[in-house]
Amino acid sequence: DAVAPAAAQRLERQSPGQARLSVVAGNVRELLGKLEKIVDEGFEEVQAKPQRVALVLSSQGAAAGSFATFRLLQTLASSASEEEHQPWAGLKKNVTSTSPVFQESYGRSFEAAAYASLLGAATAFLEDLGISPVLICGHGYVGEVAALAAAGAIGAAEGMALAAKGSMDNSGYWPPCVPVASSSTGAFTERPRASYFTSKMQEDNDLRPSSVAGLVSAAKAANCTAVMEVCIGPAFVSASLRAIELEMKQIAASIGPPADGRCVSGDAAQRAILEAAASLFTAGGVVNFARAVGSGPVSWLPPRPLAPQLCWPGNPAAAERTRREEHVDAFHAQWAPAA
Repeated sequence: DAVAPAAAQRLERQSPGQARLSVVAGNVRELLGKLEKIVDEGFEEVQAKPQRVALVLSSQGAAAGSFATFRLLQTLASSASEEEHQPWAGLKKNVTSTSPVFQESYGRSFEAAAYASLLGAATAFLEDLGISPVLICGHGYVGEVAALAAAGAIGAAEGMALAAKGSMDNSGYWPPCVPVASSSTGAFTERPRASYFTSKMQEDNDLRPSSVAGLVSAAKAANCTAVMEVCIGPAFVSASLRAIELEMKQIAASIGPPADGRCVSGDAAQRAILEAAASLFTAGGVVNFARAVGSGPVSWLPPRPLAPQLCWPGNPAAAERTRREEHVDAFHAQWAPAA
């Protein structure tokens, strides 16, 4: 196929400022349409710089869409392979391990569904896309549990029991592989005790708004330059950070269905993950798209302002970089997947 379904096409526009442009498309027609829009309207050229990322897992507002979100991730995982170096292998492994536990014991718990969704999405960013955060932060009770599990501070199965029922054992490791923080209280200096989660669960039950003061302090202490929020409902954390005018790049990946009930395609979660990763890449972050969507084929664009009918199709591994100027219809005929 010319472009894999829901592939993330990475397009670099070489310039003295080392700017980057990233476009996510599900097929060639959508890709060309977005490129034509960029050519017609232009884009803001921002110099790409290395990024220190704080990954935030937010469960605020997740109740309505948690079950649907987990089904979206299960659908994505069902089409993936657990073999190493295959697209979405990390997500596949995580969702495959959590699905039986969820269905057998916590199938009616939206907290468990939200936890499984956030942990699965975190795995996609960390393992499949190769993003290495310097801080993992939880927002909301379930978000904090998912953040601790993503960092290895608690086991995945323990995390689901903790999210659903508030019960915990002693699985996991401390200190974690990545510093972990609560958006309200800041960085954890020790493994949280059961009493801490009891109070946090009560806060969620009382519908108290979650603060982001702890996230801000922890992110500044870690010298973060970007905050990537993974959420199921609205991006509350990003909205709060914009309100206080925090000088860090803010990226949001809402992996759940729209709050207004609109029908969405089955690749909604995948697209949200890829678009967030593309935004990070554009800012200068390190992202390995090949581990998520495969390594090719690749269309090489010219090192000058983009032209809608100019491309270098070919396999770079085989030194096939032939310049061709083709009409859009001819390009579709040669490179578009067969219907």
